[in-house]
Amino acid sequence: MAKDMSCEDQPSLAELLAMTPETGALTQAILHARDERLIERLCSEIETGGTEAKKVAVVYGATHMRAMVRELTHHRDFVVRAAEWRMVMAIA
Repeated sequence: MAKDMSCEDQPSLAELLAMTPETGALTQAILHARDERLIERLCSEIETGGTEAKKVAVVYGATHMRAMVRELTHHRDFVVRAAEWRMVMAIA
């Protein structure tokens, strides 16, 4: 997991303090819409995967991992055993 990120379901104090009414709609459009699409694709991959173990890479920003972890642990009975953070790109 990324520094300052966790597997918690709720926003952190820093995230709550950073929210403003002006950013609420944008956050909804970007974060939640992308989370829904991520969960759809993840569930599709799980359901068509058969019984063999496999690795799935999720190339989304760290903030979206909360939704993915919540879906897997709360709704599909997965257990987090390890996590690995890899930088895919950097904005200079």
